[in-house]
Amino acid sequence: MGLFDNLVKQFNESGLKDELAKVGKEIGDTVNNAGSDLQNLVSTGSTGREPKKVPAGYEHFPQFDGVIKDVSTKVIDKYHRCTIDYEESTTEKINEYRNQVVAAGYAKATDVRYEKGKEYIIIDPDGDYLHLVFHIKH
Repeated sequence: MGLFDNLVKQFNESGLKDELAKVGKEIGDTVNNAGSDLQNLVSTGSTGREPKKVPAGYEHFPQFDGVIKDVSTKVIDKYHRCTIDYEESTTEKINEYRNQVVAAGYAKATDVRYEKGKEYIIIDPDGDYLHLVFHIKH
């Protein structure tokens, strides 16, 4: 084993062992940090991305207090429309929002539609989600 011992001695003397140990530690730290980041994501529900917001031009509508899952808009000659889906909406919060909409001057037209001038709001609960539409007629 003289040759092997000689190679180990050269390996140790050249500092490669220390360098490999440092790289191994960096890899371990990276894995640990990724695990911590994943745990934080799971515990807070946060992805680190900017939360979704109501688009410009629709802020004057009464706003629902909830976490936005999805937002889309459509603009054509006859109308502008913003569709928003909220996560984990309770019946109590939705009923509070209906009261807020009526207090803002919107009249109940149907079970899901509230109108005011050339605008209307659709409040459509779907299980634990709320499907909300802001519509502006031209």
